[in-house]
Amino acid sequence: MEKIERLRELDNYLHSIPELGLQEYETANFIRKTLENKKILYEKIANTGTLVYFEGEEKSIIAFRADIDALPLGDNSNHVSPSKKEGYSHACGHSGHTSALLETILEVKELINSGIKLKKSLLFIFQPGEEGFAGAKVVISDKNFKKYSNNIVGFYATHLRPELEEGVIGVNTGFMTAQNINLKWDIEGKGSHGAYPHKGIDIVVITSELIGAYQTIRSRNIHPGDMYLFTIGKFFTGSKINGKFKPGGARNIIPNNIQLEGTIRMYDKKYIEVSRERIEKINKGFEEAYDIKINMYFEPKYPPMLNDEKLSKNIKKAAQNLKIQVIEENKSTGSEDFSFFGDIAPIFMFATGIRNEKKGHIFGLHNPKFGYDVNALQSIVKIYLKVIENCCI
Repeated sequence: MEKIERLRELDNYLHSIPELGLQEYETANFIRKTLENKKILYEKIANTGTLVYFEGEEKSIIAFRADIDALPLGDNSNHVSPSKKEGYSHACGHSGHTSALLETILEVKELINSGIKLKKSLLFIFQPGEEGFAGAKVVISDKNFKKYSNNIVGFYATHLRPELEEGVIGVNTGFMTAQNINLKWDIEGKGSHGAYPHKGIDIVVITSELIGAYQTIRSRNIHPGDMYLFTIGKFFTGSKINGKFKPGGARNIIPNNIQLEGTIRMYDKKYIEVSRERIEKINKGFEEAYDIKINMYFEPKYPPMLNDEKLSKNIKKAAQNLKIQVIEENKSTGSEDFSFFGDIAPIFMFATGIRNEKKGHIFGLHNPKFGYDVNALQSIVKIYLKVIENCCI
């Protein structure tokens, strides 16, 4: 079987079995069975994660990571192997990341079987739970990972990017993704009939003003040249019954309770405490002004990801050797838990272009129509193998 056909088979199956973070049991089983069939040793990490280690002449380790989880989103893509699981899809491309890393391992094993000796050691990480579960932290805390971590000198990863043409990769140094903060509010007023608002405390109107007040943080407390985004994504009216919030209501009901959920994105972590302080002061002011109660959940989640300059040069060199076009990639306001590996060693993530208008691969990440072709994945495998050749063979 040609390698491109093997890669296609790997991707077709993985794309068809999307699973949520930390629940990737079928995905993990497929990865491990594929490795077993080629007599490749592996170790389990973080329950559904998998490590593959190839020992070289040196103790220093070059690591490669792929995220394996999917999204709670229906699949309306034109991928040749659509999701078999209704309401779930690989609309962020993690199936492609996983397939490319798995094929890379198979080809490294073939090189070793042919007599090639490794100088540096290699570690391949299939990481669960990137989509909101901070799976990288779970991996890092696992004892099977810790025994390698002190010797790792660099981590590589990629992310499929529909904004870039197929056959192109995007590279940058410095900030690649943003710090995110998860936010949730429980706001309590006084419910009443919509025809008698004077008998209640209308938290729908008050909360609308509150959201507007939060937006002044960006315009009045953040340097104009710094990236800072404050978004409210969920707004539920309802009531608390036995201490638990139950969403609901009607057009003529002023609700007792409102729950909000949102996110903040920034590159400069100094704005974490600025955000916390300003939100708390705004909340206190609204509580006193309107006689309401505001309970807030504020959780800094994924740190900003900083791409290492030396690793960037290694990827550029590999791409140039392969005559793959390299463009300067813009910073993303998205977040990525690959950033946690930066506490161990330098990290680098490059963007892999998948845009192909003829095949209809034009839709963005987290879109039900997001799709890609195996040719884009082949570029990832070639770059990984060239990096390994340049540094480790």
